[in-house]
Amino acid sequence: MLPIYIVLVLAATVLADDPWPNWPTPYPNYQGLAADGTIFPNPPNTSTPFFTPSNGSWSAPTSAFPLPAVGPASDARKALNKSITLRVGVSIYGSVCTPDLDFYAPPDCDVLTETRTATLLAQEEINANPLLLPDAKLEVVFLDNDFPDLTIRSTVTGFTVANPPLSLMMGSCQDSDTMVTAAYTSSFSFPQISVASDSPVFSAYHDNYKYFWRPSSGGQRYVNMALIAQSFNWKQVGIIGGQDQYSTTAAQQLSAACHEMGITVISQLAFKWSVSEKDPTACYCLNCNVNVNLKAINMTTCKRELSSGFAQLKATDLRVFYVLMGGEYLIDPLLIYYTASEFGLVGEDYVWITNLPVNNYPESYMVKNFGVDYLAKSRGLLVPDDAPTMNDETNPPEALQHLLDIWPSFIAQNLERVQTSGSIGDFNVPSLRIRTYYDVFYYFANAVDLILNRQNLTMNEWYSQKLYNNLTIDVWNSTGYISTTGPFILTENGDRVVPSFVYQMDGVNWDTTPVIAAIVDNTVKFQGYPDSTCRLTVPPDHPILELQQVSVHDGLGATFTALYTAAIVVCTASLGTIVLLRKDKRMTKRSPVFIVNILLGLICVLATIYPNVFGTTTQTCVIERWTQGIGFAVVMGNVAAKAYRIWRIFDNAKMKTVSIPNSELLKFSGIIMLIEMILLGIWTGVDFPVVLMERSGTTYRFICGARNETASTILTAIVYACNGFLLCGNAFLAWKTRNVATDYGEAKHIAYTVYNVVVICLIVVPQAYFSTSTSATLAFAVRFSLSLVAIVIAWALLVGSHLYMIFVPPSGDHVNLNTSSIGRGQLSNSITTTSVASLADAATVKYLVGDFSFRDDAKFFSVWRSCQLHIIGASRCSLMIRYLSQNQTPVHNVIELADVMVVERSKAEEEELDTFTIQTKSSRLTFQAKDVKEASSWVIILKALVDAKTPGNSAAVSAT
Repeated sequence: MLPIYIVLVLAATVLADDPWPNWPTPYPNYQGLAADGTIFPNPPNTSTPFFTPSNGSWSAPTSAFPLPAVGPASDARKALNKSITLRVGVSIYGSVCTPDLDFYAPPDCDVLTETRTATLLAQEEINANPLLLPDAKLEVVFLDNDFPDLTIRSTVTGFTVANPPLSLMMGSCQDSDTMVTAAYTSSFSFPQISVASDSPVFSAYHDNYKYFWRPSSGGQRYVNMALIAQSFNWKQVGIIGGQDQYSTTAAQQLSAACHEMGITVISQLAFKWSVSEKDPTACYCLNCNVNVNLKAINMTTCKRELSSGFAQLKATDLRVFYVLMGGEYLIDPLLIYYTASEFGLVGEDYVWITNLPVNNYPESYMVKNFGVDYLAKSRGLLVPDDAPTMNDETNPPEALQHLLDIWPSFIAQNLERVQTSGSIGDFNVPSLRIRTYYDVFYYFANAVDLILNRQNLTMNEWYSQKLYNNLTIDVWNSTGYISTTGPFILTENGDRVVPSFVYQMDGVNWDTTPVIAAIVDNTVKFQGYPDSTCRLTVPPDHPILELQQVSVHDGLGATFTALYTAAIVVCTASLGTIVLLRKDKRMTKRSPVFIVNILLGLICVLATIYPNVFGTTTQTCVIERWTQGIGFAVVMGNVAAKAYRIWRIFDNAKMKTVSIPNSELLKFSGIIMLIEMILLGIWTGVDFPVVLMERSGTTYRFICGARNETASTILTAIVYACNGFLLCGNAFLAWKTRNVATDYGEAKHIAYTVYNVVVICLIVVPQAYFSTSTSATLAFAVRFSLSLVAIVIAWALLVGSHLYMIFVPPSGDHVNLNTSSIGRGQLSNSITTTSVASLADAATVKYLVGDFSFRDDAKFFSVWRSCQLHIIGASRCSLMIRYLSQNQTPVHNVIELADVMVVERSKAEEEELDTFTIQTKSSRLTFQAKDVKEASSWVIILKALVDAKTPGNSAAVSAT
């Protein structure tokens, strides 16, 4: 509201009959416009405030420079022959010179001298160049004074009363005065340029200053400050500033930039200063930075005023701080920074970034206020600032080369006029300030030519049609003028597109600061600037931190995400298949309900990958905790249920019938899952996770942390202890049932699954929770690769084996799969299945052959095959199994009876099966006959033969 109020007051004053009647004429130490718009003569008894060629003492350039890039001028414009005055107002603000001496005298007037010299050099060159402004003659009106209100009034008068009026206002004055004049000029569509203003207000509220622009980065500075934090991977920052409009607006822009880059602003403090020159208890003197005596700061009072704020910062445990000060208060960043060092907030573990250069105070002043160790204290302080030039200085553009050529001769020809005006005679190369003022005038001349040439108008219409209102940003960007510092391209906020450097206080030099990085196109590049005074370093106290957080966007994260997603698809497809086949008799024997539950648990565990690759947040921490816990409980609970049933059936000496229906086992696994859910609910409710940054050397990562470390440790131990008991119970059951000859080999598959999980947990859990030296990438790779191995093995043994046996048919004769019988061989004795009813009869068998289906239970994936089982020989009897392999090749497997250990019938609870088993030293073969009777006959024969070939048993038979 302040700019609008000022504009209304100024507008009302200008439109009054007698504007500013109390305006003294002439004003002391003032060269500019009177109240009636006329130019004041030089004040008496003062030095010449600017340089003009006297009687041709300075010759015009021999070559016209630069050639206009805005199209040829019309004949009507050329006919006017520079006869119309085109006024430009310039204000540098006289407070840069010593106020109690001659206003334009040395030793503190270098800024004033440089800018005036550059401005008038450009004026004379353009006026002598027939290709630029062919119908106009530039006239510079200087509005310098030591009174801000007079600068404002002069600006208003120049645009409204003077004849001809000002077509452009440019200057280098304080931000507070510039804001007032910019609000006025933009309201009435008068263009204004500020060479030195750095206030973020112009960028943040450019709609109020749409005719105002500046050749500096302006608001981009705060984007650059956020880019520094992003490049060093600092994710949590604090912002410190004042309560003035400059600091408040800067904090808003920096906060917005941090938010866009995913950087969290944890704390934002705004200090209110005690401002008084006479109060000995005040912390800060308003005029300390401009007072010739550079009064000392009362550090004792400053500590008292800042103590509560710094105590608040200390409690945040932040390590990265931004100090946002500016405008007339250049001392504030140093005051904050050095006071922070007294509170232990400056050092190897802290980073401080300020928005303004601070090394422009003399050493005596720094020692007086901050001690002799001020250099060491400042080590590591980072400052982003505009690059001095956009050019390769070894290959300067045409404008710069021209200025470099003409500058020495200009200084030499005007030496008498400059030798008493500061040290400008010592500048063999024009400074950046000189180049900027020089460029702005050429920029303006090209913009005026562009407007007139586009519309085929002359300078007469410039005033009658108020064409200076057309000097918009689009026009400025369309001139094509390449300045001494590179192209002039303005953003929509009126800031120049210019690269920036990141400077770092090295604790060695105060006047020169090394460049550690360049910021170009919103990218920080840690490359040395090609200047001998600059060198490439990194912050000595703050190494570049590398984020070691695996995400879906990098190769490792994308690979594991794809693998886990594929595994989820396989598990989902397997689940659907088992549900569809649940009523098939081949599936009903396999308890499909438990397989379905195991698959759901595996899918849940596999889903843990997603919270680990899509960013660490409190939500993903909770999701990972629950998916991992529930998935583990579901899988191991159902595996325990299956193993428990096998153990109960076979672990009784008398082989009594044991009946355990699925409903009882489901209660068992359901209780396990319920216990897990209760523990996870308590854990999450009592200790909801938070995101913490874990740093290791020069790397860091974000992890799921705890609000209450003690409670988290206790609850974590309880949850993992319960999971450990569950795993140990499974291991016990797996060990007890490892040799049970159950149908389809489930006992062995469960045992191998549990052993695999135990081994992997012994590797993964210590590495994930107790190792602090493992890198984030290695930890991720180890955890998820071993977890995937465990899941794949579990699926293969508990699910895949069943699917394989169902869908892969046996080789050989499918018709004979369930029609095996006992028959005689061509050389066998005459014997029938019914005559083999006792061991005595069985001992007389010399040759026998039968058709069966068989499989090897010792193998993980045992497939039923059609075969012929032969009993051959008398004195040295042996068994031969004849079948076709997968590629239909005949296979003959011979088994010596001496190698047969056990021959037994297969049973399932009370029911006798039509299968029998031959256990050898290397295999366990199950044969399926056509019925129970045939299976019984073959068992009698085989047992008799085995007993006859066993030495102990042979002695017993002979004795009988």
